[in-house]
Parts: sequence; structure tokens; C-alpha cells
Amino acid sequence: MGDPVTIAIIAATAVSTVSSIKQAQVAKKQASFQKAQYEDNKKIAIEKAKYDTIQAKDRHEFTMGRNISLATRSGVDVYMSPSFSAHMSYNTRVLNDNVAQIELTKNARITQANLGISQANLSARYAVWGAVSDIASVGASSSMKLYQLDTGDKV
Repeated sequence: MGDPVTIAIIAATAVSTVSSIKQAQVAKKQASFQKAQYEDNKKIAIEKAKYDTIQAKDRHEFTMGRNISLATRSGVDVYMSPSFSAHMSYNTRVLNDNVAQIELTKNARITQANLGISQANLSARYAVWGAVSDIASVGASSSMKLYQLDTGDKV
């Protein structure tokens, strides 16, 4: 066991094992950073949707107020005019469409972030199992080499 070849095989096995473990640790850390980034993206998507919804409602309210002001200054009875009621209904429909689009965009961004989180979890898991596989492979290979050296000396 004290010959240089045996020591070199054992040293190479140890270095390979440590390297595999370090690679798995780095992959897990990178995956956790990616997960945190995707979680932040989800929070940003939710906050942006809230902001955009408020902005859309404010624009709608301003537009409705402006239209009522213009109509009353023009002598139109805003509550009795069918065309003005239709115009108000259209503006409300535009608001609802805008809010629905904001929700769809938010949900798409959240789904994308959830997929990224899942992918990060899988990559970390595969990195760990890859390291385990590498360690087992190197251990088996080194064991076989040592066995061959040991049996070669006795023959």
C-alpha cells in the first residue's frame, strides 16, 4: 500500500471526490441564487400589476370626468343621452380590458418565475446526484485499479 502508484491512485480519488463535492455545492448555491431572483421577479410582477391597475383606473376616472365636464359644458344631459351612455360603457369596457391584460401579464410573469424556480431546483438536484455518481464511479475505478495492482504483485 505504500508504493507511489497506490498513493497516486488514492490521491487522485480524493481530489476527484472533493472536486465533485465542491461542484455540487456551487451548483446548489447557484440554484438558490436563481430561486431568489425568480422569487424577486414574482414580487416585482405583482407590484407592477398593482401599480398598472391603479394607473389604468386613474386614467379611466380622469377620462370619465373630462368627458362629463365637456358634455355638461356643451349642454348635454349626461344621464339622459344614449350616445354618452354608450361612450361611458365603452370607456368602462376599455378599462376592464386593460385590467384583464395587466392580470394576464402578471400571471404569465409569475408562471415564468415558477418555471425558473422549478428548473433551478432540478439543476441543483441533478448536480448533487451527478456528484454522487462521479464519486461512486471514481471510487469503483480506483478500487479496481488498486485491486489489479494488488493481484498483479502476488501473481
